[in-house]
Amino acid sequence: MAFAMPEADPTAGPKTLGFLKELPGALADKLIQRSHAVDHPAGSVIFRGEGGVHVALVMSGLLRSYLSAPDGRQITYRYARAGDLIGTLDLAGLDVSRRVQSITPSRLLHFDAVQLERLAKREPALAWQMIEELADRLVQAYRTLAMRSFATVRWRVARDIIERAVAAGDLREGAHVRLTHQEVADATGSVREVAARAIRVLRRDGMIATARPGVAILDLDRLLHEAGLGA
Repeated sequence: MAFAMPEADPTAGPKTLGFLKELPGALADKLIQRSHAVDHPAGSVIFRGEGGVHVALVMSGLLRSYLSAPDGRQITYRYARAGDLIGTLDLAGLDVSRRVQSITPSRLLHFDAVQLERLAKREPALAWQMIEELADRLVQAYRTLAMRSFATVRWRVARDIIERAVAAGDLREGAHVRLTHQEVADATGSVREVAARAIRVLRRDGMIATARPGVAILDLDRLLHEAGLGA
């Protein structure tokens, strides 16, 4: 299977989550001391692409990172859950903004970006974690570009359903994936009518079923194959 299920414990303390658990204890403590935890309700846009750098660690919940164009079109390039690092960079000069939205009620540990940069310049362990994070973001950027340029809407919708299930920690036959047609359209860079048509085709072919609010996965192997993730 192409996706590994996330293993982070959303009830754990911040030092046991994500990149913090890979750092020496004293260094992790420095970052945590200057950070602050915030609870964000479902549907809230946490980072709106304002100037500067914003960085946070997901302690619980499910979020999406996406690009938004001036005409309202969106495309999701990543889902994040407990243990993942999220944030935005300054995209000055581009006609798109990079945003983060909570899908479920979420708790984030917001870091002091200035302190994070300063420590990364003198602490190799932290610098390496940031390099790995940026490398992962680059891979996601290439994947989003390829998906938007070459993939069919049906492929994109199947992939989005799989990624939502993985991010929720429940990729299996019978799993309920919460979504609306508009959310799928926003996630895949399409429009509601076209996304709804692709969902109907996947339902007609027996891969998913309607399970309001959202869908249920009926045939996981075929859905993975449809999304280009099959063996």
